[in-house]
Amino acid sequence: MRRELLEKLSEFAALLDSDPRLVALNEEEKVINGNEEVLSLSKELKKAEETFEDARSHYGEKGELTKQAQKALFAAKLSLDSHPEVKKYNEAYVQVKDLYLYIDDILFSDFRSKKDCLSEVKHA
Repeated sequence: MRRELLEKLSEFAALLDSDPRLVALNEEEKVINGNEEVLSLSKELKKAEETFEDARSHYGEKGELTKQAQKALFAAKLSLDSHPEVKKYNEAYVQVKDLYLYIDDILFSDFRSKKDCLSEVKHA
């Protein structure tokens, strides 16, 4: 039984690895990881996140410097997300996310309904 399960899981993993949506996402990831402009924008975003977190911890949510840092963070995120290669990556990511949500629903939907879980406990 265990061997059969492992074989089925291995087959499933191979199917996922060859799924066109995952292949496309992996290709887009290689593109953005090799793009100097995207890497620079990503570093700017990371720096803006750190600045915002520092300001928030020192001055609180309502502090003027926190608000300025938050605006800078928003601008950095917008710059990164607006890059054409990042847009392609995000589109590919949504496709994979939808696939994973579909798989998750197949595997776990029976466990999410309290009514179903309770009826199983009562019948046990």
